[in-house]
Amino acid sequence: METQRGGHDAGHARDGSAGALLRLNPVTGEIVWKKELTQVAGIKVPLWGFSSSPLVVGPLVVVYAGGAGVKGLLAFESASGELRWSVPCAENSYGSPQMNNLLGEDSLLMLASSGLLVLDPADGRTRLDYEWKIAQYRAVQPHVVGTDTVLLPTGMNMGTRAIRLRKDNGRYAAEELWTSYPNRDRWCWSPPIRADTANSPPSRRWKARPGTIRCLLATACTSAIPRRRPRIGCCEWKGTNARKDIARTPRLAP
Repeated sequence: METQRGGHDAGHARDGSAGALLRLNPVTGEIVWKKELTQVAGIKVPLWGFSSSPLVVGPLVVVYAGGAGVKGLLAFESASGELRWSVPCAENSYGSPQMNNLLGEDSLLMLASSGLLVLDPADGRTRLDYEWKIAQYRAVQPHVVGTDTVLLPTGMNMGTRAIRLRKDNGRYAAEELWTSYPNRDRWCWSPPIRADTANSPPSRRWKARPGTIRCLLATACTSAIPRRRPRIGCCEWKGTNARKDIARTPRLAP
């Protein structure tokens, strides 16, 4: 997989399916340095190969390896290829590290089978280790909404969760906003759209049940209109302040 860039020119990094991480000269194609992830992380080639895209962050190249202990997520010096830091990260991920601004700070996000890791990109320090384990691998990416909300997909029809981050005495914490429950009944949510109760068409409304508000987006609607699309899933806004949570949650663009 090819380089993702985080605002720094570190040449061209490429991670082959067999675990060869290369830095190439973008003009000549010459190999500047090469690392074998199987050797660095002490791991065999995964079932579907190494599929993570390297992420260039300042002077570092960060890549998911999925090794045991602290060899889950690796950061190499882009100039020399030396290992700068490494941190634990669960096995069974075919996703990639990504950069996002959360709570006013640039953070490194990595989604694996155990849940979401939020790290300081400079030294790999863990800001948040949010647990949401699934039995299979994840081959999907987290999606940040606004500055404090993250959508955590699973793939394989296992649902989606939204969490809101906050700082408590300088430490990151997260609360669950909602979790979808795929194929539970005939009511489902549509793909992310921008809508509200005043002008959303019937095909983009949702059903509410006692004690819950069931929708994907930022505003509530109690219209009980059957959906004819394939069943995708349902979600419940938890707690007694569900309507307040919906009002505070950033809307998704069309």
